[in-house]
Amino acid sequence: MTRKNFKAIASFEDATGLKCVDLIQTQDNFFTFKTFRRDPEDQTGWFPSGVVGDIYYSKKEAILAAEDAVDWFKV
Repeated sequence: MTRKNFKAIASFEDATGLKCVDLIQTQDNFFTFKTFRRDPEDQTGWFPSGVVGDIYYSKKEAILAAEDAVDWFKV
């Protein structure tokens, strides 16, 4: 998935503000999620942290999958 064929439609941070889950919509109206982290000593932004969801037919499916895959994430 390249950057030009998806957009983040929601971003959820953990309580520390150092981890987040982005809910992503693809160009063909499917959904997925990715996790990111940021380091407090590095002000350059968010970095991918390794958990990437499959492709899902709905936002709800993507969120449920993210809740299963990411231990701190619950909507």
